[in-house]
Amino acid sequence: MKVEKIAILNIERDPAQPRHHFDEEKLEDLANSIREVGVHTPITVRVHPEKDGYFMIVSGERRFRASKNVGLKSIPAIVYDGDKDKIQDIQLIENVQREDLNAVEKAKFLEERINYLRSQGIDNALENVAKSIGKSMTWVSRKTQILKYSPELLDLARTGRIKDFDTLKRLNQSSKKKQREAIGLIEKGEFVAKE
Repeated sequence: MKVEKIAILNIERDPAQPRHHFDEEKLEDLANSIREVGVHTPITVRVHPEKDGYFMIVSGERRFRASKNVGLKSIPAIVYDGDKDKIQDIQLIENVQREDLNAVEKAKFLEERINYLRSQGIDNALENVAKSIGKSMTWVSRKTQILKYSPELLDLARTGRIKDFDTLKRLNQSSKKKQREAIGLIEKGEFVAKE
């Protein structure tokens, strides 16, 4: 694989990309770094499946966004020509291993990958996903479990106000009244997780 300079205008985000929230402060820090020293690590793209001459981001969307914010006209990129399964594996590994991907984005992406593999006739999809990211099936099951929680609890996880899965699980198992009380304390910054 070789690194190419690709026009930023010819690159689009992949709608299947798990990350939807980008910390604006961290993005600005990255933009400042790129402004000073440029982009040293190329992003990975694939040929756009519907638009000739265009590409979709496989990995490196933060670098892409920061470069765009700085006003760069092109960005170093590696054009990946693997099949959809391999592209999803790359996205899965890159994003699930990241600490700054919020719990809901992580869970949705894991679940989408499991569902995709099942749709392809793969019976052991959960095991397959767990192996591809170097985690146990229990870890994957536990992470996707939060998608069954109430919208209020999902919002706490999505916004990072609660990052601990055990705390989310305990809140989910609490009565609606206790959940409302806990959410109120969280919003005031007074919540302390305890048994």
